[in-house]
Amino acid sequence: MKLLHLSDLHLGKKLNEFSLYEDQKYILQRIVQMICAKQPDCVLLAGDIYDKPVPPAEAVVLFDDFLNQLAELKVPVCIISGNHDSAERLAFGAQLMSGSGIHFAGSYNGEEQKLVLEDEFGRVNIFLLPFLKPAVVKHWAPEEAAAEITGYHDAVKYAVSQLQLAQDERNVLVAHQFV
Repeated sequence: MKLLHLSDLHLGKKLNEFSLYEDQKYILQRIVQMICAKQPDCVLLAGDIYDKPVPPAEAVVLFDDFLNQLAELKVPVCIISGNHDSAERLAFGAQLMSGSGIHFAGSYNGEEQKLVLEDEFGRVNIFLLPFLKPAVVKHWAPEEAAAEITGYHDAVKYAVSQLQLAQDERNVLVAHQFV
């Protein structure tokens, strides 16, 4: 199975008040061209889609256009939030977009989030683990496990331990974490 991994797009970023919009628009167009040429089975966007939790409108429009192009190509897309993203804002419309092959994992809610794909070798389980904050993971963990979560490493360790990995299948974890 061929997977295309992207992360840290930081759409909406400015350097010394200079907008990177045109550069970001160009690189997203090149990524779409690469997807057309390479024909991946899935595109993985591993966090920090935006540079700020409340991105500028032009960055949202740019990402929307990019996702529409990917949906037209009929390539599944898995997106997780990163530490620069607002998980809830990023995943707006996630249920609606999943019908177009765009799959989001916004906020951690204690439930396993995965997409299952198949190829000639069998199943591939793509687990989506959005950026974790220890306090959020503690909220969803049982009391005795929550007491053990004191930092990012503990939060990731707990969340990963809850994944139902199939030992006889291929498992991929998409994450954007401090570990």
